Amino acid sequence: TVRGSDSTDGEKSDVTTVAWHYVTGTLDGKCRMWKADGTEARALAEHTGPVFSAAYSPTGKSVLTASADGTAVVHDATSGEVVQTVRHHKGPVLDAAWRNDTQFATCSADTTVAICEVGRAEPLAILIGHQREINSLAWDPSGTVLASASDDQTARIWSAEKGICLHTLDLHAKEVYCVAFSPSGPGSRNPEKRSLLASGSFDGTAKLWDASSGECILTLGTHTQPVYDVAFSWCASFVATASLDHVVRVWDTASGACVRAYRARGACFKLAWRSTAAELAVAVATGDVVVLRVR
Repeated sequence: TVRGSDSTDGEKSDVTTVAWHYVTGTLDGKCRMWKADGTEARALAEHTGPVFSAAYSPTGKSVLTASADGTAVVHDATSGEVVQTVRHHKGPVLDAAWRNDTQFATCSADTTVAICEVGRAEPLAILIGHQREINSLAWDPSGTVLASASDDQTARIWSAEKGICLHTLDLHAKEVYCVAFSPSGPGSRNPEKRSLLASGSFDGTAKLWDASSGECILTLGTHTQPVYDVAFSWCASFVATASLDHVVRVWDTASGACVRAYRARGACFKLAWRSTAAELAVAVATGDVVVLRVR
């Protein structure tokens, strides 16, 4: 367990996001980079509002953060210095996701998605189609397709090159809060497996979709509160769900069976699988990050 996400007044602040190698973001606007032994390496304090997303670029060169203050910030992962601050939205930036080491996407409460490039002042594209705020983004392993999750109760799959919506996924009964692509299909480490998209919703369920056809394959539905995050294991054989019901569940992507459940001391906000091991980091409302070894 990693502890120490305290706010400036000494009180614990909810950990809202986590990513390997480790970087966390909190509601007090702080991001923290951690050493492997659980001690703090440095704090990133550029944001003036809650941080909703923090992610390393594919090679680990940069860290990208997104905040309610309306900005996304690219940091140098070694020094922590700001490389670029992006202001492409008219509302809070609710998520940001790397496409590759130089391009990324952001989404906002203003109902739009921006595709951005480090060092470029204007966005490469703006994607329009959702009717309410967009909560989450995910790139497929090939970097050609982008998924988004929205309060309009849909997830969308977009062609990044054409800037058009390929599929609208509308089977959830409430807001869709998170999406994630499996590390499978073209451009992935598991090319022999088909590409899947997972979506999580305030209706308490997660769904698995065929990313090519948009067909719903499985509904994973035993959480009693909203599902706040979904994440695939590196082998694409498992998908984890995190919920406000204090429970993390790990599911078999072929059968839909729940193979592991973990009850935390608070609401579970964010998940991150280690890229080469069966370890799952969980950001918990208590201010802790718990690392689970999934066997």
